[in-house]
Formats: sequence, C-alpha cells, structure tokens
Amino acid sequence: MPQEDSQSPKNDLIVRMSLLRMLESGILNSIECPQCHRHSVSVWFTHPQVNEYRTWFICTECSFEMRVQNSEKPLHYTEDRVDARLETYDVDVLRKKRFS
Repeated sequence: MPQEDSQSPKNDLIVRMSLLRMLESGILNSIECPQCHRHSVSVWFTHPQVNEYRTWFICTECSFEMRVQNSEKPLHYTEDRVDARLETYDVDVLRKKRFS
C-alpha cells in the first residue's frame, strides 16, 4: 500500500482540521506545528471590521501560519488574544477586496 504524501491535499485537510479541533477544545498555546513538529503554535485573533473575525495559527519556530475566516465571533475570542500586526494585515486585505 503506498504511503500518503505528507503534502497531499488530503493530509493538508487532516492537519488543518486537527488545528481547528484544538481551537474548539480551548487549546490556544503550545499546539504541535504541522511543519516543524514543535509545540510552538499559538492561536491569535483579529477583528478587522464590525462582524468580521479571523483566527490565526502562528508558529514561533518556523514559517507556518494558517488563517481562518470566521462566520461569527470565535468561541474563545478575547481582546488580549488580538494581534495588532495581523489585524492590520486583515484590515488591509478587506479594504483591497472591497475596492477591487
């Protein structure tokens, strides 16, 4: 039986769903990174506009990052977990999207 390529779309989806399950369970720090396999991923949020929320998974040890576009305010959202740099990025993305 052939082994799954770790970069395959199926594995990528499995990894991303695993990160989302960690978030849903309330685990926001020390999550295993799918790239470097260190427990160095943390969850951050942005609130770039009214009724707009984003969730970011950021690794402090490698270049891994994943952004999720939320349909509502995330369950574990708190102001102290808002990252100003990421929020600036999301505000800019929305601004460009609306005017393109």
